[in-house]
Amino acid sequence: MSALVITTPASSAIAILRARAVESESSVYGARRAYAQGINGLSDIAWYRDGVTLPKAIAEEKSEYYKALKAIGYSNPSNAWKMVKQYAFEAAKAEGLFGEVTETKGETEGETEGETREARSLTLRMVEELTKLHKASMKTRDNKPEEYTDKIRAAHGHVISALKSMGVDIGI
Repeated sequence: MSALVITTPASSAIAILRARAVESESSVYGARRAYAQGINGLSDIAWYRDGVTLPKAIAEEKSEYYKALKAIGYSNPSNAWKMVKQYAFEAAKAEGLFGEVTETKGETEGETEGETREARSLTLRMVEELTKLHKASMKTRDNKPEEYTDKIRAAHGHVISALKSMGVDIGI
Protein backbone atom coordinates (compact mmCIF):
# COMPACT_ATOMS: atom_id res chain seq x y z
CA MET A 1 0.00 0.00 0.00
CA SER A 2 1.58 3.31 -1.04
CA ALA A 3 1.15 6.58 0.78
CA LEU A 4 -1.06 9.16 -0.78
CA VAL A 5 0.73 12.48 -1.36
CA ILE A 6 -1.46 15.52 -1.51
CA THR A 7 0.08 18.53 -3.16
CA THR A 8 -1.13 21.85 -1.91
CA PRO A 9 -0.06 25.29 -3.03
CA ALA A 10 1.99 25.57 0.19
CA SER A 11 3.82 22.28 -0.41
CA SER A 12 4.57 23.18 -4.04
CA ALA A 13 5.96 26.55 -2.88
CA ILE A 14 8.15 24.66 -0.40
CA ALA A 15 9.25 22.31 -3.18
CA ILE A 16 10.33 25.31 -5.26
CA LEU A 17 12.25 26.76 -2.31
CA ARG A 18 13.87 23.36 -1.67
CA ALA A 19 14.93 23.11 -5.32
CA ARG A 20 16.47 26.60 -5.17
CA ALA A 21 18.27 25.75 -1.92
CA VAL A 22 19.69 22.54 -3.36
CA GLU A 23 20.73 24.35 -6.54
CA SER A 24 22.53 27.05 -4.55
CA GLU A 25 24.27 24.44 -2.37
CA SER A 26 25.43 22.67 -5.50
CA SER A 27 26.81 25.92 -6.84
CA VAL A 28 28.52 26.73 -3.52
CA TYR A 29 29.99 23.23 -3.33
CA GLY A 30 31.48 23.42 -6.83
CA ALA A 31 32.69 26.98 -6.38
CA ARG A 32 34.41 26.18 -3.07
CA ARG A 33 36.12 23.14 -4.58
CA ALA A 34 37.41 25.18 -7.53
CA TYR A 35 38.50 27.98 -5.18
CA ALA A 36 40.38 25.54 -2.93
CA GLN A 37 42.11 23.96 -5.91
CA GLY A 38 43.12 27.40 -7.14
CA ILE A 39 44.52 28.38 -3.74
CA ASN A 40 46.77 25.31 -3.82
CA GLY A 41 48.54 27.01 -6.73
CA LEU A 42 49.57 29.87 -4.44
CA SER A 43 51.75 27.69 -2.25
CA ASP A 44 54.50 25.11 -2.35
CA ILE A 45 53.54 23.60 1.03
CA ALA A 46 50.53 21.76 2.44
CA TRP A 47 49.04 25.00 3.79
CA TYR A 48 45.70 23.40 4.71
CA ARG A 49 47.17 21.30 7.54
CA ASP A 50 46.33 22.35 11.09
CA GLY A 51 49.20 24.17 12.77
CA VAL A 52 50.89 25.22 9.51
CA THR A 53 51.80 28.90 9.30
CA LEU A 54 50.02 30.17 6.22
CA PRO A 55 52.24 31.48 3.44
CA LYS A 56 51.78 35.21 2.90
CA ALA A 57 49.77 34.84 -0.32
CA ILE A 58 47.32 32.43 1.31
CA ALA A 59 47.01 34.49 4.51
CA GLU A 60 46.14 37.51 2.36
CA GLU A 61 43.64 35.45 0.35
CA LYS A 62 42.03 34.15 3.56
CA SER A 63 41.65 37.72 4.81
CA GLU A 64 39.99 38.81 1.56
CA TYR A 65 37.69 35.75 1.65
CA TYR A 66 36.60 36.58 5.21
CA LYS A 67 35.96 40.23 4.26
CA ALA A 68 33.84 39.19 1.27
CA LEU A 69 31.83 36.70 3.33
CA LYS A 70 31.22 39.24 6.09
CA ALA A 71 30.11 41.78 3.47
CA ILE A 72 27.24 39.48 2.46
CA GLY A 73 26.33 38.77 6.08
CA TYR A 74 27.75 35.26 6.19
CA SER A 75 27.52 34.23 9.82
CA ASN A 76 30.49 31.87 10.14
CA PRO A 77 33.41 32.58 7.77
CA SER A 78 35.70 30.28 9.74
CA ASN A 79 33.44 27.32 8.95
CA ALA A 80 33.51 28.22 5.25
CA TRP A 81 37.33 28.45 5.41
CA LYS A 82 37.44 25.05 7.13
CA MET A 83 35.58 23.59 4.14
CA VAL A 84 37.96 25.32 1.72
CA LYS A 85 40.91 23.75 3.57
CA GLN A 86 39.29 20.30 3.37
CA TYR A 87 38.65 20.67 -0.36
CA ALA A 88 42.22 21.90 -0.86
CA PHE A 89 43.51 18.77 0.86
CA GLU A 90 41.31 16.56 -1.33
CA ALA A 91 42.47 18.37 -4.46
CA ALA A 92 46.12 18.03 -3.40
CA LYS A 93 45.66 14.28 -2.90
CA ALA A 94 43.99 13.91 -6.28
CA GLU A 95 46.78 15.86 -8.00
CA GLY A 96 49.66 14.49 -5.94
CA LEU A 97 50.62 17.94 -4.66
CA PHE A 98 52.79 18.57 -1.60
CA GLY A 99 53.61 14.86 -1.34
CA GLU A 100 49.95 13.90 -0.84
CA VAL A 101 48.96 10.55 -2.30
CA THR A 102 45.70 8.69 -2.62
CA GLU A 103 45.68 5.10 -1.49
CA THR A 104 43.79 2.77 -3.76
CA LYS A 105 42.87 -0.86 -3.72
CA GLY A 106 42.83 -2.84 -6.90
CA GLU A 107 45.24 -3.62 -9.61
CA THR A 108 48.24 -1.36 -9.79
CA GLU A 109 51.66 -1.98 -11.17
CA GLY A 110 53.56 -4.52 -9.07
CA GLU A 111 50.73 -5.12 -6.60
CA THR A 112 50.37 -8.48 -4.94
CA GLU A 113 47.08 -9.89 -3.71
CA GLY A 114 45.89 -8.25 -0.50
CA GLU A 115 48.47 -5.45 -0.68
CA THR A 116 47.45 -1.82 -1.06
CA ARG A 117 49.75 0.51 -2.96
CA GLU A 118 49.65 4.23 -3.28
CA ALA A 119 48.48 5.60 -6.59
CA ARG A 120 50.79 8.40 -7.70
CA SER A 121 49.82 11.22 -9.99
CA LEU A 122 52.00 11.67 -13.03
CA THR A 123 53.40 14.85 -11.50
CA LEU A 124 54.44 13.09 -8.31
CA ARG A 125 55.83 10.13 -10.21
CA MET A 126 57.94 12.37 -12.47
CA VAL A 127 59.31 14.38 -9.55
CA GLU A 128 60.18 11.24 -7.58
CA GLU A 129 61.82 9.42 -10.49
CA LEU A 130 63.72 12.48 -11.73
CA THR A 131 64.90 13.17 -8.18
CA LYS A 132 66.24 9.62 -7.90
CA LEU A 133 68.14 10.06 -11.17
CA HIS A 134 69.51 13.41 -10.04
CA LYS A 135 70.72 12.00 -6.70
CA ALA A 136 72.29 8.97 -8.38
CA SER A 137 74.05 11.25 -10.87
CA MET A 138 75.36 13.50 -8.10
CA LYS A 139 76.59 10.51 -6.12
CA THR A 140 78.35 9.07 -9.16
CA ARG A 141 79.88 12.45 -10.03
CA ASP A 142 81.25 12.84 -6.50
CA ASN A 143 82.28 9.24 -5.74
CA LYS A 144 83.08 7.68 -9.12
CA PRO A 145 84.03 10.52 -11.46
CA GLU A 146 85.36 8.07 -14.05
CA GLU A 147 81.76 6.79 -14.55
CA TYR A 148 80.37 10.32 -14.88
CA THR A 149 80.97 10.46 -18.64
CA ASP A 150 80.11 13.27 -21.04
CA LYS A 151 76.93 11.41 -22.03
CA ILE A 152 75.91 11.05 -18.38
CA ARG A 153 76.74 14.71 -17.73
CA ALA A 154 74.55 15.79 -20.68
CA ALA A 155 71.67 13.53 -19.57
CA HIS A 156 72.04 14.80 -16.00
CA GLY A 157 71.69 18.34 -17.31
CA HIS A 158 68.37 17.35 -18.89
CA VAL A 159 67.23 15.77 -15.61
CA ILE A 160 68.05 19.02 -13.78
CA SER A 161 66.13 21.01 -16.41
CA ALA A 162 63.17 18.65 -16.10
CA LEU A 163 63.11 19.00 -12.31
CA LYS A 164 63.24 22.78 -12.59
CA SER A 165 60.38 22.73 -15.11
CA MET A 166 58.36 20.74 -12.55
CA GLY A 167 58.99 23.49 -10.00
CA VAL A 168 61.53 21.57 -7.90
CA ASP A 169 64.25 23.66 -6.28
CA ILE A 170 67.34 21.43 -6.32
CA GLY A 171 69.59 24.10 -4.87
CA ILE A 172 71.71 24.68 -7.95
